[in-house]
Amino acid sequence: AHDDPNQPPIPSLFSSLLKAHGLTVSRYTWDSLMNRPHVKGLDPLMDCIGSFDHKDCAAQGYTYIPLYSEQVPERTLSAAERSHDFYFCGTMHSNRPRLITGVLDACSRRGWTSLMKLFYHSRKLYVLRYIADAVALGLCEQISEVGFPHAETLQDCAETRVVIDIHHPQQSGLTMRTFEALAHGAVLLTTNRAAQHLLDESLHARVAFLDLERIEDSMEKALAAQSGPLSAAQRHVLSVDRFLDQIFALVGIPPPPRHEMYPTLLGV
Repeated sequence: AHDDPNQPPIPSLFSSLLKAHGLTVSRYTWDSLMNRPHVKGLDPLMDCIGSFDHKDCAAQGYTYIPLYSEQVPERTLSAAERSHDFYFCGTMHSNRPRLITGVLDACSRRGWTSLMKLFYHSRKLYVLRYIADAVALGLCEQISEVGFPHAETLQDCAETRVVIDIHHPQQSGLTMRTFEALAHGAVLLTTNRAAQHLLDESLHARVAFLDLERIEDSMEKALAAQSGPLSAAQRHVLSVDRFLDQIFALVGIPPPPRHEMYPTLLGV
């Protein structure tokens, strides 16, 4: 293996030692190859590979395993009990300022309520980056330089009818926000055209596509979809239980009993 210029010597040696002791060497990729192309060089060392990116799976022969929500409440609020119509939480890069401005304009015209938690690591750098973009600069006062706690984000999802998901342009996989929003009973309004196709059929009615050319129409369709409580089957599809079952299946070993497995793997 050391003579192969395509395989780094240390990972190759390590992989060989593991396999010599009867261990399965596997990888699960939580990013796209477009963003992390160097990891493909390790493919020959792997017995099996899973990925959250369905296009990478189709192109490379990986096993497709979607992400999950860490929490899947047994009870969620009904649509009438939710405080906000639309919610977005995320870093303001790429085309997001223009898209979020379009969302806010639509809310203003239609009387819809919104909760926007916008982050950028430095407001001064945000201004410099978008110095020639009046639309983006219009959001400057709403930018937070401090990130938002994960628990707060989950609570916001639980109290919102429609959660907006803007996926990374160099990824085709479903984001973690996809699963968090749906697991907390919200409707998902996403820029990922493949989202509905990649989710279980029982969740299709809870997903709407966010068309950048028809933002208001997309929002209206999402708001017309039914948010609220999930069935047991829907909760399982969105859960870490399902994810770990697929990981164990990938490496070819039976999962241990749930009461033994999850406290160890999740650190609780």
